[in-house]
This record gives sequence, structure tokens and C-alpha cells, in this order.
Amino acid sequence: MWLLGNISWLLSEIVFKVHVPEWTAVMGWSLLFTNTLALPLMNISGLTLEAAPRKDYSGVIGAFALSFLVVPFQAYAAFKGLFEKNEGPWFRTPKTGRITDPITHLKGLLKLRKWLFGPKRTPGNGKPHHIAPTQPPVAPSSARRLGWVAAGAMSLALIGVGIGAVNAPVVEAAGTAFYLHSGTCPSTNGTLNSTSPAGATSATWALGTASQACKWATTSSTTGSQIIVASDVFTFTFWASNSHSGSQTAAISAVFGYSSASTCTTVTTIASMPSFSFTLASLAGATQEIAPTFSPASNITVPTGSFFCWTITVATANTNISFLWDATTTTTNLNSSQTIFIPELLLALVGLGIIIPLAARSRLRLPLKSHRGYRT
Repeated sequence: MWLLGNISWLLSEIVFKVHVPEWTAVMGWSLLFTNTLALPLMNISGLTLEAAPRKDYSGVIGAFALSFLVVPFQAYAAFKGLFEKNEGPWFRTPKTGRITDPITHLKGLLKLRKWLFGPKRTPGNGKPHHIAPTQPPVAPSSARRLGWVAAGAMSLALIGVGIGAVNAPVVEAAGTAFYLHSGTCPSTNGTLNSTSPAGATSATWALGTASQACKWATTSSTTGSQIIVASDVFTFTFWASNSHSGSQTAAISAVFGYSSASTCTTVTTIASMPSFSFTLASLAGATQEIAPTFSPASNITVPTGSFFCWTITVATANTNISFLWDATTTTTNLNSSQTIFIPELLLALVGLGIIIPLAARSRLRLPLKSHRGYRT
């Protein structure tokens, strides 16, 4: 699944140019690189702590390639074990029972502890305990301070990642489409939601009066604080008809915003479309689809309990042109590539970074059983 997820993300970003649901590009690429580099870093860390010879580090590349090669076989074995009736045989690797290496602390870990905390002192006279000639020399106080600076920098970076996760936006894959419904423009406002129209007859509004406006608003308010970024692209796909035999031109302007009331009496602008001029073909009675685009001027935070509002105003009037919406043949809608964002509250997981080391340390304090008689 890990390999399939990485391949899917690469295809979605590089080939299909679409976003995976519930993900942002920054978070997706970060997860891709961290997952890919996790195994090499783990291998390098193990070799470093074990004070392995330098020639062993070349095996990290082979282990990385091998991890990808065995994925199909592991997947096949997992599915086979899930569906087969009888369990396969188990084979134990033969062991000699002889322990050739002494059971001691990892040299790399001991060096790191001495670098940060200095020499361990005995509880009796306070003098440092005897250090074997093969152990690394004790770091001076200046080196220990440098070690704590490095450890503090990594801790701050981890905290920064947690804070960034709280504010990381989540993008919907296909964007959000707000369809225009009902309303008798300009006297009665309509509604705005994500349900595609199902009616057969279009609602009409003759664009014959300049400065005339009509509004559509969502019927439910937002349940959380939402962010709409400046890079968002709005596409207003609307339908219009020409009742005259010759080509006709009109212009409209629009504002997308939010309000604390469903009536959208007072609207805070999220993004606006200035006067947009369009020309319809000369075929009388024919409908035509038009799709202008626009973007917010800056990042906008929509408070909790807000209603989204869409206002259209006639800029250049034309009595022969009618605005159409709310039908299966005239699905007038406002589509956004990145409309609604939900913060990811992952900062609570940072506490695991404190709990796990404490739990491991308390476990190490337990008396160890003798390994005599055990086979490796």
C-alpha cells in the first residue's frame, strides 16, 4: 500500500495534474520524501550506532533497492495467507548457540550520551567512573553545549512541523461547485449549494436594467473557520440566451463573499469579478455557455457560522439577453479549485515524542534476566 500510494501521488501530480482528496501538494510531497527516505535513514542510524566499518554503508543502497523488489512477493504472500485454508510451514534458521559478541551498550549511543551529558559520576565520591581505553573520549563542556543546541534545534523543528500541520490546508480533489437554484431575479434571492439542478425548465432573468442585482446564498452556515487562498481560481460557468436575430452584447459583474446572515445583507468580499462583457451568437433563442475566471486578491479567512453569498450585477444592460440557471440543460454554477479548507489538528501527536522515551527508559531500569541457556 505504501508503494501504491507513492506511485498514485506521483501520477496525480505529474501526469494527471489533479489533487488527491484531502491533501495539499506540500503535505503530499513531504510525505512522499519522508516515506522514501525513512528506510535509508533507519539503516544509516543503525550502522552508526553499532560503529560499523565504513564499507558497510554501501549496503544501504542495496537494502533500499531490495525493499522495493520484495514488495510484490510480500503482497502476494499476504493475500495468499489471508485466503488460503491451511497455514504454510515454518522453518527455523539453524543457530550454533554461541554468542561471539559481548552484550554491551551501543558505542554510538554511548558516545552521544557522553557528548550531551558528560561523564557519568559515581554516587560515592562524585568522580567520573573508569573509562575503558576503547571507549570514546569525553566531550568538553563547549562540545556538550553544541550538542544541546543541535538537539534543541531539532526539537524546535519538530514543534514547527506540528504547528504547520495545524494550519495546513486540505484541498478537495475536484474543487467545490456551488450551483444556483430558485429565486426570481431581481425581486427574490435564490439559494446556493453543491447539488446539481434536476429541473427541466430554466429560471430566467432579463438583463435589461443596468445596476440591477440578484443574490444567491447557502442555506447552511459553516461549522468551522475556513481559509480561501489567493491562488484559488474561481470559474463562473453560466448560460445566457439571445432573443434577437442579430448578435448581442451585455456585461455583468459579480462578487463572491460571506455574511453572518443567510439574507446576505452585509457581505464581506472573498473574490470579485469586474465587469465581464460577453457576446451571444445571432441565432435567436439559442443558449450559450460562458465561463470567465477570477481569483481572490489575498488569503481570506471565513469565520465559523458564515453563509456564502454570490451576487450578480448588470453592468451593461441588453433587453435581448437573458441569464439562465437551475435546469439540467443550464447548470449555472460557481466552481472553485480550492474552496473549503479544514485544519488538521495533529499537534497532539507531539506528546508521543515525550512519552515514548520515558516509557523506554523506565523499562531499561528493570533488572535483566541472565541470558545463560538462551539460544540466539
